[in-house]
Amino acid sequence: MMQNDKHPAPGDVVSGLEPSELVEIQRVAPFGSKTLVEGVGLQSRRVVKRPLDAEELAALVKIRDRERTYDGDAGLLLLGAEAERIRIAHQFDPLFAVNSSIVDPLPHQVEAVYRYLLPLPRIRFLLADDTGAGKTIMTGLLIKELLFRGVLQKVLIITPGGLTKQWKEEELQEKFGLHARLVNRASFDAEPGQFSRYEEGIFVTSIDFLARNEGCLKAASETQWDLVVVDEAHKLSAYEYGTKLEESERYKAVKALARKTDHLLFLTATPHRGRKDTFRRLLLLLDEDLFQKDEHVAERVREQAVPYGTSGDEDFENERPISKARNRFFLRRLKEEMVDWDGQPLFKPRHTKTIGYDLTPEEKILYDEVTSYVRSKRKEAKAKNNRNVELTLMVMQRRLASSLYAITRTLENRLRALNEVLSILRDPSRSEAEKKRLLRGTPDPSDPRDITEYEDLTEEERERIDQRIFRQVLTDDPDKVEEERDEVERLFRLAESLKHHTEAKFAELLAVLDSSDVIRAEDEKLLIFTEHRDTLESLARRLEEKGYTVATIHGGMDVDSRKQAQRQFRTRAKIMVATDAAGEGINLQFCRYLINWDIPWNPNRLEQRMGRIHRYGQTGDVWVYNLVAQNTREGAVLQKVLSKLDVMREQMGSDRVYDVIDEWLEDVPLVRLIESAIDSDDESAGARETDAALAAASSERAERLMALQKKTSLASRLDLRSARELKDASDERRLQPLFIQRFFERAWRACGGTVRKDDHFPVWHIGPTPAALLELARERRQPLSETYDTPFVFDKQLVSVASKVRVPERTKLMGPGHPLFDTLIEWAIREARQAFAKGATLVDPNIAKPQRIWLVRSTIEDGRRQWRQDRRKPPAHERLAVVVQDHMGLRTTSPSYLLNCLAPEAAVPVPDMESRTVEEIQAWAYEQITERQLAQVKAIRAEECDLRREYLNTAFADLILELQEELNDLQQAQLFGEDNSDEVERLRRRIEELKARKADRLKELDLMMKLTANLPDILTEAVIVPAPVATVETEKAPSKGVPMQRDDEVEAIAMDVAMRYERSRGWTPTDVSCDGEHYDIRSEGPNGEKRFIEVKGRARSGAIVLTGPEVDKLRQLGERAWLYIVTFCKGERPRLRIIQDPISKLNPEMLYRQIQYVVEEDDWVRKGEEVPSLGGEA
Repeated sequence: MMQNDKHPAPGDVVSGLEPSELVEIQRVAPFGSKTLVEGVGLQSRRVVKRPLDAEELAALVKIRDRERTYDGDAGLLLLGAEAERIRIAHQFDPLFAVNSSIVDPLPHQVEAVYRYLLPLPRIRFLLADDTGAGKTIMTGLLIKELLFRGVLQKVLIITPGGLTKQWKEEELQEKFGLHARLVNRASFDAEPGQFSRYEEGIFVTSIDFLARNEGCLKAASETQWDLVVVDEAHKLSAYEYGTKLEESERYKAVKALARKTDHLLFLTATPHRGRKDTFRRLLLLLDEDLFQKDEHVAERVREQAVPYGTSGDEDFENERPISKARNRFFLRRLKEEMVDWDGQPLFKPRHTKTIGYDLTPEEKILYDEVTSYVRSKRKEAKAKNNRNVELTLMVMQRRLASSLYAITRTLENRLRALNEVLSILRDPSRSEAEKKRLLRGTPDPSDPRDITEYEDLTEEERERIDQRIFRQVLTDDPDKVEEERDEVERLFRLAESLKHHTEAKFAELLAVLDSSDVIRAEDEKLLIFTEHRDTLESLARRLEEKGYTVATIHGGMDVDSRKQAQRQFRTRAKIMVATDAAGEGINLQFCRYLINWDIPWNPNRLEQRMGRIHRYGQTGDVWVYNLVAQNTREGAVLQKVLSKLDVMREQMGSDRVYDVIDEWLEDVPLVRLIESAIDSDDESAGARETDAALAAASSERAERLMALQKKTSLASRLDLRSARELKDASDERRLQPLFIQRFFERAWRACGGTVRKDDHFPVWHIGPTPAALLELARERRQPLSETYDTPFVFDKQLVSVASKVRVPERTKLMGPGHPLFDTLIEWAIREARQAFAKGATLVDPNIAKPQRIWLVRSTIEDGRRQWRQDRRKPPAHERLAVVVQDHMGLRTTSPSYLLNCLAPEAAVPVPDMESRTVEEIQAWAYEQITERQLAQVKAIRAEECDLRREYLNTAFADLILELQEELNDLQQAQLFGEDNSDEVERLRRRIEELKARKADRLKELDLMMKLTANLPDILTEAVIVPAPVATVETEKAPSKGVPMQRDDEVEAIAMDVAMRYERSRGWTPTDVSCDGEHYDIRSEGPNGEKRFIEVKGRARSGAIVLTGPEVDKLRQLGERAWLYIVTFCKGERPRLRIIQDPISKLNPEMLYRQIQYVVEEDDWVRKGEEVPSLGGEA
């Protein structure tokens, strides 16, 4: 508390003036009956002016005066500094999102996100990689990286109807730990203002719900988004017919959002479907100015990515611009060229075979009877334009083709529904209006309009639709409904009579099993896909009765249950029976046999199913079998189409026939052929129509479509070396799981939480969420639970499906990006405010002389942030560094330098050292850190803006010139008396609009280049002293609990020996010992290979000491880590012994408080390789 007779003075730092930060007082003056206190927030640098009465003034708490006192809580200062380092980890880890997510990305995914997308100041991009490339993984990585950088607050992801849940749960939540809100009819009706109510968040909705629900589209188009992602973007169709433009509902919906978002990302595997107009219209949504003409599209797409050149300048925090990857709008890589990190092809050969069989006579009778009922009722439904009854009947037909059990249950459900309808119709207590409401329900504009849209839905959504529409009837006449009920009951009894019948399809399945290796080979497994859960249950039961171990996955299972089934299949079960829920995000590459028990009427799902086993990680050829009842109407169609595909695949030697099946049958889609076959009076007519469609959809057409997909003018080659460089840099610099774990344990306990390691598994359990975190989460609107029952790990490898270490089911990854961890980071930074303000005294047991350090944040802003006056937007670039002052002067290093420091065990006097003012350190940091940072940001921005300016000038000049010529022609016609003044005025307005738009776009580029460097912020300051009791090198083994100080002279000799040895091998070594990397030399070989070398020197010989961070870093780097031990450094001929991957071979034992570890001499001598003498080489 402030003394009543003593006001705060300029330079004092106080709490209580602002609720969320400390304030440095700049002025105190009388203000009427009150006192005016002016100051600046230490974190925000925001000016604060408050008139305070005497009581409020007395309530202020003085933290320190103008100078730091170094008596702050050292533990909290270190905790806050580590929180700041983790918060900005994307600065030093080029693949930060990769390392904090449960994904193992491939080279082409790393290249797309980190070389193409992230360097763009404004992302308007079409990502068009082939099927199976993992575009959802790339999107998740991009979102997470942009969230870490503070660029995103509101994200909208628009997907096909069947993929919303997969995006929310399996892509964003499971893989990236990102919470998303699902927006559908129920959730939007419950909370129509959710887009505007939440200041931040990720929303997932379907394109059809958005396009057809007027309220949702209006709300979305009135919201300012940071990023909009559109999956399956080729479904946004727009066609040009002469001067007429036809835009689909989906296209119009996204068009309404395109101007309401800074960043816009389209995902599709089929960007160019043979029409220039649809492709250009798609690109126009990304940028309405740059793609006005076909030739502009051609120019942009032709600008290919070529191998990245290096200019010789140093990499800028690993954020190299996409130099020479000139295509800023479009990227497509072909699956034939996709490789793993070793350069091996991702996709193994795939073989498909369609197996036709005949229904038994008994099954055929049931099939014909049910089909007759379906056909007659569909005819009636079409005449009455009753879409729901039409759909109900087609659903029934699908299940008829699936299994006896499925059609029996379907008929039973229809019979029950018709009985309910009769009961309602014959209830005298109900009014006619109430009867209609009960029977017809409330129409939903997002409901499927036909079987094609129904096929696009998820299994769960299809089941929900079935329950709603199965009660739909064609008449309100109870007598006619009763007639239908009697017919359905007859069919149900017929189906029931076949309960114990030997089903032809099951017999065919057993024959396929007998003819393949899947049963005979002990390590082979089989995946069976069916369309319906009824069939799944029946099939699994029958296979188990045959003695097989069976796992199942269906749409009614939650994510954890699916993962458990996946693990059961991998470890114990021989066969998995799955519905298409397993086609959504489940990876089963340990299995290479697949049987399609049911053939989906949506052919895209065939490719999606095959993609579960035909993917990265598959080690053998893949075999796919399609079972088709050839003596049924739909079976005859499917067999002809699939057999044709099999033949074409053999002839062309390419799986791409499955990628283009939709376009191949574009004139008469597969589902239409099936519908026509079912509806036709002549059973053979369907076969004839299919033959005609296949003749029209020739092999030549398929080849043209496949060539279009592979068209080199649309594709970019992968630069594997560049992607490897990024991965290597990340492996070298990433935040280690051990650091994340230690920070979490310290911070969690500091805020009142409990955490314990499991007794049996490498997982952690945490107690209830501390009240301080819950309160902070409410303030930040972060979704935190009061309890977390799931176990946690800090290393993502442990929760990978491929992990060989067993962990409990439902184990989750804890780390950056998890709401609990991010809230803990913010809590630690806030909790450390007073320690930061006072400064602290720390101990480093490795040093012999005291040091003073400053934690510095350096930021660069561009003109857009200043123009918009939006302080919530992050700066253009941010860097965190430590400035060190010791007996050798001032230098800069990484914040990880502080990992070597500890809080003192007892009070330590502040040593007498040369003092530096804050202004002196800011001036030094500005010259040594900020000015270099500014120059590098300018270089990256200049390249980007110059290219965009070239694009804009070309596009606008061409368009304005074309319109000007048109205007000249009209004006010429006016001279001859033609009355065209309205058209002349329209063209003039359009030209003026274009000129104004061009000026705006160029102004935005100017603002992007208007870069300014802020004065570096000094976050805190500390004095670091040697350990009070420490030893120097002796012949005796070090005493446990007593630290050993570094001998700088000996270490310098050892470094010189190590550097000379590397050069003698023809390698190029770089001294990084002062950069806070926790190793000393980065050495690169002539072919780009690297060694990361920790150097230890001894005046004579004996045990060596490694710091805790050095041990962790060497462990992380694995086989690329080396330990060089130089003995007899003060003699004439120092000796060198080297050890590769030292932590896997040596036994470091703790010497001092987890900061120093000792390796005994006999240990390193036995495991090391002696290097021949270097002699007197200079």
